[in-house]
Formats: sequence, C-alpha cells, structure tokens
Amino acid sequence: MSEIWEDFISNLRDNTGQMPKTEIINLVKDLSSDTDAFLKKQGEKLALYLNQLAEGKITPEQLEGYVKDINTLIKIQALKMGVKTKARARKFIRGITTLILKELLTKI
Repeated sequence: MSEIWEDFISNLRDNTGQMPKTEIINLVKDLSSDTDAFLKKQGEKLALYLNQLAEGKITPEQLEGYVKDINTLIKIQALKMGVKTKARARKFIRGITTLILKELLTKI
C-alpha cells in the first residue's frame, strides 16, 4: 500500500519526463528501512516531511529546510560511523542532494 508521499511524488507533473520519481521513492524507502538506527530515523523523518508537504501542512520552502537539516545531520554522523555504514550514509547524502533538493523541489 502506498504512502501519501509516494502518491504525491508519483503524481507530480513533469513535462520534461526527466524527474526520477522511482529513484526518489526508493531513496526514501531505503533510508527508512536501513539497518542503522540513526539513518532509519532520518528516513522516517524525511517520509514524515514529505507526507506533510503532500497534505499541505508545510511549504516546499519548509521541506527544503528540513531536508537540508537531515542532510547535514547525516554528514555529521557519517564522521562517527564505521566504514560500511559510512558508505551507505554517503550514498544517502548524494541521493538527498541530487534527488530531493535538486530534482523534487524544482518540480513542486
């Protein structure tokens, strides 16, 4: 069953056909189900904020601030993580920066 945020992203209008909707959805799901408790919590927060955006409870500008905060927190925590977890954290940082901040927010 889809979450509100998944439907919201899937239904965004993209006249260029370039927005990687599936990759955005997969990024949030992967982060939300990560084995590292810290990364999982950040994914859950990201899903919560996307739900709030979909429901009109926050603005795209507020979402951008929250996503930047999550990204910064992951960067800081990555400094403390072991090698395996650090690699996953870096993947999520790249994904958040590229898919959420550069792709999603420009389409809303």
